[in-house]
Amino acid sequence: MEITQTQEGTTYHIEIRQPQKGDIIEGKIVQVKPDEIIVDIGTKTEGVIPKSEWSAPFLVDKDKKPEIGDKVKVYVLDVGKGEDGLIKLSRWRAIFEEAWDYIREAKNDDKSIKVKGVKKVKGGLMVDVFGLEGFIPQSHLSLPDKPVSAWKFKGKEMEVKILEAERKRRRIVLSRRSILEEELQKQKEKFFSNLKEGDIVEGKVSGITNFGVFVDLGPVEGLIHLSELSWSRDVQPRDVVKKGQKIKVKVIEVKPEEGKLSLSLKQLQPDPWEKVGEKYKVGEVYEGKITRITDFGVFVELEPGVEGLILLRDLDWENIENPRKIVREGQKIEVKVLSVNQAEKRIRLGRKQLLDPWQDIAEKFKVGDIVKVKVTKLADFGAFVELKPGVEGLVHVSHLAKGRIKHPSECVREGDEIEVKILEVKPEEKRVRLSVRELLLEREREERKKKEEEKKEQEEKLKESMKEILGEEPTVTMGDIMNWKKLHKAR
Repeated sequence: MEITQTQEGTTYHIEIRQPQKGDIIEGKIVQVKPDEIIVDIGTKTEGVIPKSEWSAPFLVDKDKKPEIGDKVKVYVLDVGKGEDGLIKLSRWRAIFEEAWDYIREAKNDDKSIKVKGVKKVKGGLMVDVFGLEGFIPQSHLSLPDKPVSAWKFKGKEMEVKILEAERKRRRIVLSRRSILEEELQKQKEKFFSNLKEGDIVEGKVSGITNFGVFVDLGPVEGLIHLSELSWSRDVQPRDVVKKGQKIKVKVIEVKPEEGKLSLSLKQLQPDPWEKVGEKYKVGEVYEGKITRITDFGVFVELEPGVEGLILLRDLDWENIENPRKIVREGQKIEVKVLSVNQAEKRIRLGRKQLLDPWQDIAEKFKVGDIVKVKVTKLADFGAFVELKPGVEGLVHVSHLAKGRIKHPSECVREGDEIEVKILEVKPEEKRVRLSVRELLLEREREERKKKEEEKKEQEEKLKESMKEILGEEPTVTMGDIMNWKKLHKAR
């Protein structure tokens, strides 16, 4: 359309472009009627916005009222015919079309956009997306391990990525988490690029479990395994650190490809084994706490991080198959150091060495008693035998047999069980003298005595028999008795 304008005697011809269907233009509200809004769009013919085209449910300002003088962007729905034909316009379509152009471009190019929090709704947050309502699910408001309330975002701008954009359904689903994850990944890459094993870093205790402690180092969370928490073996994590506590830790393993970090708290403390050789001397007695009981022995903690082992054979003088019958975990006991190997971090301890097996020996073994013993060792001068665990006695070579022998091996071997007679018991000297010879001689004497008693008994019986026959007390000799026996036998 062309209009003619004269100014100071000069005539101007101005070409004004007539709006076309689908155009988005700006106008000014000049009149508000009950069913329509009249808009000046700079053409000879004014535009009209039907009431149904003013707003829509998916607009953020759907409740906005038209006011005379307000500027407004409109979408051309239809161009009227003739000079008096009105141009049909739509406000909500203008907002929608402009916004959707931005949304489509961002979605196709995987770009982020800025939105503003509007209100908290069930399951998430409604936001302003270029004038349209969008939805951020609660799970996409933050990182999984750092949940936040949707209320905190009301009225605040944030950067998001578009997850879904359905034009027909006017549906827009967004994610703030995607942006945070991208930023976190960049921070992680930078963090790992500047980190190496052996570094000392500071962080905050973010979680405590039965297997260790998690430490928040910013973009990365590291783990202090239970074994790296303290030099002490049976330590409870909550006894060492508290949630939220700031601590310094040593990096002992870095796995950037897995995003994993292994840390140590104990390695920032002195290794207690460094001074074990100076502190624990062989033969000395110390107090410790039983930490573990196994089938082969008992572990005793002498100090945090330093444990020694009592082998079963060093636990008691008696043969112990189940150590739990005499000790328990957590029990405090005194132990004797038998050996120390600082290089291999091993200490051998003994409990039985503090127990005196000779203490009640005089009560259990009396002179003259006959006992069964086990031969433990042979020497030129005799055989050592075990009366009870930890107590040995000696059978001198001259007391191993009735006759003379040159060496104990002529009579016994190691491991043999023999019967002996106790000749002497001296607990204060830890000495017991024993004899096989005296036992044999005693048994011979007993056998002779027994035979003599049997013989005497027979004589008495014969006398009684003769008295019955003769009617009087007989005077007989031994020879008479022998003859009488023959006669009695013949009858």
